[in-house]
Amino acid sequence: MKKGPLSKKEKAYIVANYLEDTPKSMAKDMDRSIHVVDKFVSTLDFQKKTEERTPTVKTSEKVGSTSSLFARNKKQGVTVMTEAASAKSDESRNFNRTPPERQRGMIHTIKKD
Repeated sequence: MKKGPLSKKEKAYIVANYLEDTPKSMAKDMDRSIHVVDKFVSTLDFQKKTEERTPTVKTSEKVGSTSSLFARNKKQGVTVMTEAASAKSDESRNFNRTPPERQRGMIHTIKKD
């Protein structure tokens, strides 16, 4: 069984199937605990649009921000960087920058690409 926060794909799967499927069957399909799936379903906010209900995810962070990819336990005050957050921060980092003048003699490059 998978552990940790739900991925974006897993959240999208739940949002697409929660009306037709039970949390138990969705959890089994994704190899997740029923509690995690049920907890995410309870965070969905429903807005009426004509005749159908469209769920939206409640979030305080910007969509696409790296901080939304961190695993958090607010009860214990713990934040852990996930693999996805690390990859996202590496993508956004500019590796072609030059170091400050005072540090140029202190940095050794092993191999240039």
